[in-house]
Amino acid sequence: MTTSSKNTIPTASHEHTTARPFNSRIVQNFVLIWLHSHIDELNSNDFRNSIVELQRVVNSINTFTDIDQCIDFLTDIKEEKILMIISDELGQ
Repeated sequence: MTTSSKNTIPTASHEHTTARPFNSRIVQNFVLIWLHSHIDELNSNDFRNSIVELQRVVNSINTFTDIDQCIDFLTDIKEEKILMIISDELGQ
């Protein structure tokens, strides 16, 4: 049985990193959506580091493993602009 999930990752909860300074403002009116069918199986450190870096640029990050849940979420967005990452076989 395949399970699906959707996670919202607020920028306020990110961990402190020692990455070099990045001079950019957070884009408040953008929503980042990351669709990956196996996101729960990704190397947790790599995934967490990617999220931390992305949080420097966008205000809201939403991850999905189920394409139907992702589409439902997309159709509810009214005013924000969307940045989307589609990984693995879903992008083909």
